[in-house]
Amino acid sequence: MCLTILQETKLKLKTGYKVVRKIGHNTYCPLFFGEDIVFELGKEITDTENYTIDGGDGLFFDAFSYKTGFHTYIDQKDAERDLIADDGRVVLKVMMKKITAVGQQAVRGRFPDVAVCKSIIPIEEMS
Repeated sequence: MCLTILQETKLKLKTGYKVVRKIGHNTYCPLFFGEDIVFELGKEITDTENYTIDGGDGLFFDAFSYKTGFHTYIDQKDAERDLIADDGRVVLKVMMKKITAVGQQAVRGRFPDVAVCKSIIPIEEMS
């Protein structure tokens, strides 16, 4: 998933919400990368990739670039709208560190606010 619209201003965000798949007691994995990456409550995880992603489409939305990271919903209700499949999805409240971009991401016809962070610490399962 990539940002569709980039916001010019950096918000002072501390927490956000990540939709993940529960794979064990207090262990989770991302929806799109399988179980190669494991999130654990209370343990920081850092995106070790260091490349740039192209966002926007250059046609309907301005083209732009931003650094990789964990895409994290800013609003809990937006994250909960992603609980559409009965495949073990849950929402984690996370502490965000090193935000690389803030914007909107196209998700099934809507554009929720998202922060992209180099590191997150899952702190609580919300659903």
